[in-house]
Amino acid sequence: MHVVLWSFLPWSIALYAAVYDAIRKLFSRQPRAPEYFNLSGALLTFLLFSASHFQLPHYLNIAFPFFAILTSSFIFGLTPAAERLAQIWQWLIVGGAFAVCVTLHLALQPNDWAGPAALLATATLLLAHLQERPWRQWQSQLITIMATAYCFANLFLYGYIYPALMKYQAGSEMAAYLNEHYPGLPVLQPRNSYSWALEFYMQAPATAIDDSALREGRPSEGALVYAPADVLGPLNDKFRLLHRAASYPVSRLTLTFLNPLTREHAVNEAWLVQAQ
Repeated sequence: MHVVLWSFLPWSIALYAAVYDAIRKLFSRQPRAPEYFNLSGALLTFLLFSASHFQLPHYLNIAFPFFAILTSSFIFGLTPAAERLAQIWQWLIVGGAFAVCVTLHLALQPNDWAGPAALLATATLLLAHLQERPWRQWQSQLITIMATAYCFANLFLYGYIYPALMKYQAGSEMAAYLNEHYPGLPVLQPRNSYSWALEFYMQAPATAIDDSALREGRPSEGALVYAPADVLGPLNDKFRLLHRAASYPVSRLTLTFLNPLTREHAVNEAWLVQAQ
């Protein structure tokens, strides 16, 4: 359920209400045939992947068309009496999205505001225009404003937040360094701390070795080795340090990491060394 909450934003709250409404109609013998189809398709797909041993978030993408039909049908079926409540929900979601973007930017890049400020100003002017122009149906206005706001929020995230976070993904950062300074040279990695990001972005082979082989100094002279600093630190007499990169699992953000004053306690290092 929590995956749907963030992956189906900004429509997740409306989706929960739509599913509840569809189930209520089902038990009260009010549903139409399309509602049977969409509800059963959405719930069966959701339950199937929820029961799976491999529960990756993108597995639910196949259920999103059913979710979208259920949600849109629910929104356009709302009565005029629900308009005020829906607008409050709309601006809470939009305001929350912008607040998250600004907060993350302040935490990660507090000194770079030219581009983000221009993007936020453009979004604000456009949303104000959409709010003031006349609409035939208030539901159309609601959906257009929320979709527009989240387009800008995604531009903000992908344009400014994610690039700042990627600086802490040591594997991809080290791969860029290797591609520039050691093109085509293979790299060894301890099996227990293997970086798939390094293998993906590096334009050369990456080979896993046992930790015991690393401790015993078995890599041949001149071999490149990439590993966390706490693995290579005790072995610094066997290797020459070439480069270091900040390392943090960027898919699991914590307050300790986001707070610039405590970030150093959450961030580790990964090293590129050469056997000697």
